Amino acid sequence: MTGQSLRKYDMFTGTYQSTYDDMANCEVTCFLVDRDGRRIFVGNSRGQILLINFVSGQLVQAVDGHQREVTCLHLIPKSRVGGAEMLYSGSNDGQIRLFHVSGGVPVLQHSNEYAMSDGTPISKIVPLLAFQLILATTLSRSWGLFHAITLKRILLVHEATPISGLVVLGGGGVQGCCDPDEGAGGDSDADPDSPISQQRAATRKILTFALAVSTEILIVSLDLVSLTRTTSHKLTLSNHVYFSNIACLKYPHNSVNYSSSCEQQASSHMEVTLLATTDDGCIVVWDMTTARRDSLQKHDNKYN
Repeated sequence: MTGQSLRKYDMFTGTYQSTYDDMANCEVTCFLVDRDGRRIFVGNSRGQILLINFVSGQLVQAVDGHQREVTCLHLIPKSRVGGAEMLYSGSNDGQIRLFHVSGGVPVLQHSNEYAMSDGTPISKIVPLLAFQLILATTLSRSWGLFHAITLKRILLVHEATPISGLVVLGGGGVQGCCDPDEGAGGDSDADPDSPISQQRAATRKILTFALAVSTEILIVSLDLVSLTRTTSHKLTLSNHVYFSNIACLKYPHNSVNYSSSCEQQASSHMEVTLLATTDDGCIVVWDMTTARRDSLQKHDNKYN
């Protein structure tokens, strides 16, 4: 992704293949490729969402999705939802939107115009299909929990420092892997009439995720019935550098699979390896079995 262009590389060899130029004559701000490798969804600085043919590079459809730059996109395949594909988008205008992709055309279904109350720009959206929820973060200190279809806000939390990354590590079962060492923390705004509380009162559902905030990575467990959170670990480096992003590696069936959208129900955070990049050019790896750092690799380039 460079300016108004996208470049395609072979992911196994790293070989350059082609360039998609001048899409809508404005800056590309985010993109995703569907699982079939046939389409590219592109967000741009005008607030448009473009549908591009992956093979030919031709523009198929342009949708006026937002009033400002599109910052994140997430596509849910038809096989996961049993109907039309679901495309989520977030923007610097503070909105979260849900589109149904039917006949190759994104059609707006629902929108939350002030997702974080104050119009703070959205930085990331993570769908949680097992719970019919989505998590979203902002470019400042806030993260929220929303209904996956109506986009109604269920929980809003303000951290003490800006958020630079979020990755879901596990969820779907009864909590039993950690003894939390502190309370919820942060300022929260929960909906007492949450549909989660009404539907899942009989079972304690726990969502576990990692949140990069300034010089710390918080391992957070969120009770989806009471909407209370605990922080089981705080991961830091001795030189107190800032974390720029985080991701996770999972190990199902003795194989290594990368997953940036963890809607699966079976995994807990004890079954993953957590990776983080820092603003001084390091890649850090933690084994979450022990929450101890496995390695720290220094690079000349900085990572985002």
